[in-house]
Amino acid sequence: MISCFAHIKSPLVAKEVDIYEFIEQVKEPNQSVLDLIIKARTSYGKDKDLYNKIKEQLPCFTLNFSFNTRKANANIKAPTGFIYLDVDNKTDIDLANELIFVSWKSLSNNGRGVLVKVDNLTKENFQNTYLTIAEELNIEADKNANKPTQYCIHSYDKGIYLNNDSITWKCINEEIKKTPTESILEKGKKDSTKTGVFPKLKFNNIDNYDFKGNNYLYFENDKEEIAEVFIPKTITNGNRNNIISSIANQIRSLNLEILYNDFERLIRSINFKHCAKPLENEEVDSIIDKIYNNKDCKPVLNKQRRFLFNPDKKLTFKEKMRIISPIMGERKSNKSIEEIREIMNNWNIFENGKLTQKSLQKATGKNIKTIEKYYHLFKDLRAQINNDLKLLAN
Repeated sequence: MISCFAHIKSPLVAKEVDIYEFIEQVKEPNQSVLDLIIKARTSYGKDKDLYNKIKEQLPCFTLNFSFNTRKANANIKAPTGFIYLDVDNKTDIDLANELIFVSWKSLSNNGRGVLVKVDNLTKENFQNTYLTIAEELNIEADKNANKPTQYCIHSYDKGIYLNNDSITWKCINEEIKKTPTESILEKGKKDSTKTGVFPKLKFNNIDNYDFKGNNYLYFENDKEEIAEVFIPKTITNGNRNNIISSIANQIRSLNLEILYNDFERLIRSINFKHCAKPLENEEVDSIIDKIYNNKDCKPVLNKQRRFLFNPDKKLTFKEKMRIISPIMGERKSNKSIEEIREIMNNWNIFENGKLTQKSLQKATGKNIKTIEKYYHLFKDLRAQINNDLKLLAN
């Protein structure tokens, strides 16, 4: 349970709420609290005294520990199961990080609160845990907030971020400077992608093909058009909305069963990691809602492939190349042979004269070694052309 207080000047516990009630209060504060928050945000950066005065009037919470009667280290009743990190002057953190359970805009609307699930948190290991988790999240958490009794001022964020499937950080009792991440993260069964950790997702439509147990499909004539999610390394300003929308549409259309929270987390991660300057949250929210709720979204066929490899076979790169190389080698040979044959069938004895390796190389523009390689295949055609030239000379 989370202890609640009338304001930061009152250390007496007013009541207790569970985490989901806290989330609802941030998402939809009562009107009097909301009015104060809006007033505080209006004054932030303009009237420091007014902002601080309003801040002192707002209800607050302790998100790290609950307390008996009065907020003090000696009165800690129990850990809440979470650790609260305060991020100042930055809102565009990577919400796709699998550690983040809840995150919301701070009172000023210029920072963020972050909650991470923790196990075995104590006042003794609190400071080391706070700093290590902040490093793992790659955020600059407020060092002044690194204490078990830290208040969290009531804020407002209609789009508060929630990931019920976040992983739990196992706290270490020993006070050490740095702990290997692998030993303190309790991870569920998840699949990794380049953009974060999410349930199994499709990033192309190759699974839709029937390989009939074969390792691959080969398209001899025209290349096959497939749908693939393409995410530019850097998305520059000016076209961010269109590109993020296109990526979102491709992902959604290839993953019709994706849950809203997973879809939201992935698109936010792409926006954060790939946009030179990330889109504002409101703009991303609009894209996410529009694409997710579009029942008619269809994948765009944006790639051409000569070969498709069976995903179930899990072939290595070398194994794929052992398949591709001889086929493409033969294809290249056949193409060269047909091109040489075409030139010879249209051989102009008046312009080109006698058909030799050298004259054939000049007429085709191919490497002399290529001509030497296939020259023997056209023995009869060469003889006919050169015989015609002899007859003409006589």
